[in-house]
Amino acid sequence: MTPGQIARRLLGRHFEPVGHLYRRFFMDTDKMAGRIAAAIPAGAKCLDIGGGDGMIANALLERRSDISITMIDLAASIGGFVDPKFAGRIALHPATPVDAFTANTGAFDATLITDVLHHIPAGFRPQFFADVKRQMEKSGCRVLLVKEVMPGRLRSFLGVLSDKYITGDKNVALLARTDIQTLAEATFGIENIERFAVEVPDAPNYFAVIRLSETPRAA
Repeated sequence: MTPGQIARRLLGRHFEPVGHLYRRFFMDTDKMAGRIAAAIPAGAKCLDIGGGDGMIANALLERRSDISITMIDLAASIGGFVDPKFAGRIALHPATPVDAFTANTGAFDATLITDVLHHIPAGFRPQFFADVKRQMEKSGCRVLLVKEVMPGRLRSFLGVLSDKYITGDKNVALLARTDIQTLAEATFGIENIERFAVEVPDAPNYFAVIRLSETPRAA
């Protein structure tokens, strides 16, 4: 059991406020969620891949009353930080990898990946992005939002230490903004990316907006 899991068990219902305070050191959730929310299309049905405890999802639902979120994650327990008042606007699918997700009964307008990639070993990231691409094609989604942490800053370094020694992820490796662009271009084809933009509301935290062309083009 990792130190983080021990803390969650010992604190019980008090873990959520403590978790918010702890994370505030590494990320200003209000700043990040505000900017990500502004990038989500109106009335969007969102697929949140690897949403974890749902802290970002909760903040997005708070800011955008017109959106709904379907969250999938490999973990057996997810969405612990989602306010019960949003129960009608969020669907949780624990223990569900993206390549096995089949519950989609309609289109998604935006796909969200928040703080997931740096937990995936570099050699597996192309396959993960390929799985995301297939899911987006299946649901007709053209907007991908990727939130990550850039290396080279003090908070980045401390965040890596936290992931390794508190969360227990020994393989964590941060991605520069250019790494996201390289992955996107290799996966979707540069000719199919209508827009690639990066915002940095709370350095070292950033997010990339990847909008795909309506009609796929051959390379």
